[in-house]
Amino acid sequence: MPHKTPPNLELAIVKLRRKYPNWGAIKIRVLLEKKIKKSKIPSETTINAVLKRNQLIKPRRRRSVKEEKLFPKFDPSISNEVWSAD
Repeated sequence: MPHKTPPNLELAIVKLRRKYPNWGAIKIRVLLEKKIKKSKIPSETTINAVLKRNQLIKPRRRRSVKEEKLFPKFDPSISNEVWSAD
């Protein structure tokens, strides 16, 4: 593949992640800028893809969808009981 991340760069990303396990792609990219030319540094998306490929990112737990109530919170019984302003 012509645009594949070079193995040595991928290894550097993995080493940095293992050294700093709580750091994400943004901070890892900043550290790579100090060691490698800016033109050869991959984007944050590519760094995230490398981390996922090497099982260094835990998938987040999906939140459950809360269903809304089917009836209104306030049910007026007479006119002018509910007022609002824009």
